[in-house]
Amino acid sequence: MIFTASDPTHAEWQTLLRALYADGGMFAAQCSYGEFLRRRFRPDSANGRAAHARELAWCAAKPMPRTRAEMKQLLEQATHCAAPSNEPQQIELAL
Repeated sequence: MIFTASDPTHAEWQTLLRALYADGGMFAAQCSYGEFLRRRFRPDSANGRAAHARELAWCAAKPMPRTRAEMKQLLEQATHCAAPSNEPQQIELAL
């Protein structure tokens, strides 16, 4: 049995990267978001690599959240501001 899934969109990858940082214990390791992106996480998919590059550029251009609470607040703001998507919101599995 082989499970397949479509590649998340750039916006979904952005949310995923920020959530992994906020909830993944990187604050305990005293790892900044930029350091997390550069050293600890490298997506393999095309959309993942594009989102990764955009997030690195964002880190270089803007002040980064320095606490878990700030990152969670950023995630909440992005969730409230996100436009509704016409794409399915579930993983499609195929045999």
